[in-house]
Amino acid sequence: MKKNLFCFVILLIAIGLFAEGFEFLGIRSGMTKEEVKKVIDYDKLSNEGSYSWIKPKSDFDNNNVIHLIQHGDAKENYIDKNYVNKFTEYPAYEIQFLYTDDNILWKIQIDFERSEYTEKSFTIDSISQLQALESSFPNAEIIVSDIDRNFRSFIYVILIDIDVFNEAVTKKMNEYLIQYKE
Repeated sequence: MKKNLFCFVILLIAIGLFAEGFEFLGIRSGMTKEEVKKVIDYDKLSNEGSYSWIKPKSDFDNNNVIHLIQHGDAKENYIDKNYVNKFTEYPAYEIQFLYTDDNILWKIQIDFERSEYTEKSFTIDSISQLQALESSFPNAEIIVSDIDRNFRSFIYVILIDIDVFNEAVTKKMNEYLIQYKE
């Protein structure tokens, strides 16, 4: 457990060396959930009858995350294809907006399905895709996954505002300290 926590802290420090806030399609770190909802046109994306670009709450427990569905069968089942905007047209598999307990945006994770990946080697197409993402997101942490059980592989682009993150961790830690001292 300590080793995992240590690795997580090192990762966050490494991200912090590069990240001083971020912006993605008009969304900036530190925005409130309500501000982000206005930018992504949340009401329109989530209230199109039984179809929605927003993953239903039953699909996740955490109220501090908004998932924009961009992919496959979920897209077929949930999405009203008559409504599009810059987020619905963005070539990602899924976009996640993560908030602090105070509803402040601290992280965006953009998942891209890897292009033409084979288990034994990278192809020119997949290397080009990775290099394009590294160029497009120079201050992001980029993680390349292995093939999953559905024979897909992903590139995760993670944008973190380390200042917002640290402030939220400090606040939460202080809440725990109060609990543990009583």
